[in-house]
Amino acid sequence: MFESLRVIITFILVLIVFIIYNILKKYRNLTRKNGSLLEELLRQRCYLALNLIEIVKKCPDLELAKLGKIDVLKTKNYDKLELNKKIEIDKKISKIVSKIVEIVDKNSDLKNNEQYIAINKQLIQLDNDITKNKKEYKRLAKEYNSKIEGFPNNLVAILFGFNEEKIENSKKK
Repeated sequence: MFESLRVIITFILVLIVFIIYNILKKYRNLTRKNGSLLEELLRQRCYLALNLIEIVKKCPDLELAKLGKIDVLKTKNYDKLELNKKIEIDKKISKIVSKIVEIVDKNSDLKNNEQYIAINKQLIQLDNDITKNKKEYKRLAKEYNSKIEGFPNNLVAILFGFNEEKIENSKKK
């Protein structure tokens, strides 16, 4: 009798661990997939901003000195950076792109440049996509992190190496 009770309890515990493991894995995969998409969007925006700068450089009467440091866009090993670092760089890119648009708006030659118009449209679309994706990533990461904090999920998380997902700090610098 006690032996069959032990087998049943063991089976139930294994089943619970199996279910929790699969739930945690599902949330981790969703968060990572969304994080990868966000990284790709940020990478695209970085390279589009570099292209925009090249177009602006061709116009000799524009003051690129007003842009400040644009070397942030040429960060070595960009693809190897963590997502939070890419988001930090993206904030700097946003400021630079805003300054470029402000400068270009004062220059009729460049404002009508087809390359500039095309890149600007792409940047606007990417901005929208990045904003939506950041919100979704933060939501998924918070949900995943809360899943691995509660009992008994935290025991399964420790046992199988589920770690908290780093979420970008929302403080503005």
